[in-house]
Amino acid sequence: MLALYIFILILLLLIVPFPIKLKIIFEDLDLEVYLYRFKVFSLQKMLRKKKEKEKCKPKKEKKKPKKKKIQFNIDVLKNITYRLNHNPIKPKMRLCYEMNYSTGDAASTAKIYGIIYQVITTIYMIINIPFKIIENDTKLTPNFQSEGISVKIKIKSIIFLNLVKIIYIILLILLSLKYKEVDPKGESYGM
Repeated sequence: MLALYIFILILLLLIVPFPIKLKIIFEDLDLEVYLYRFKVFSLQKMLRKKKEKEKCKPKKEKKKPKKKKIQFNIDVLKNITYRLNHNPIKPKMRLCYEMNYSTGDAASTAKIYGIIYQVITTIYMIINIPFKIIENDTKLTPNFQSEGISVKIKIKSIIFLNLVKIIYIILLILLSLKYKEVDPKGESYGM
């Protein structure tokens, strides 16, 4: 009976999507990444640790063994994006951007407003290749009154993944690396 419960649990993990909550904050030249509520990455801490290691260790020359490199050119990149864009089972994603910025000058702040919206649209199009975006909320707040330069960016996202989708995407990428060309109908050929 215990084996049946374990089998059902594994089957649910394979099929039922689970949410991954990701939050990225950029403020005062510090980049922080949170997974759920736990801080996973901080740029300031990483730079401090790197400086401390450089002070402690003398530099030594290391010879690295040569590894076989995968040839990665523009055709392979086009093939990967084509396959991911036409993937029938894309993982779903919810996005929320919050940005508050100022340049110190009202005219340049207004000019940058249009540029930032274009960058956000481009990022949306790039993210929409591997993911299906089901909700997109953009809050862009220019501060025309501020005297100094300030930028605060907060990105929240929830990605709904399951193991089947992850395996399928990995197989699509591996197939894209193996096959060089894609005809317009989506069929791969050539080696």
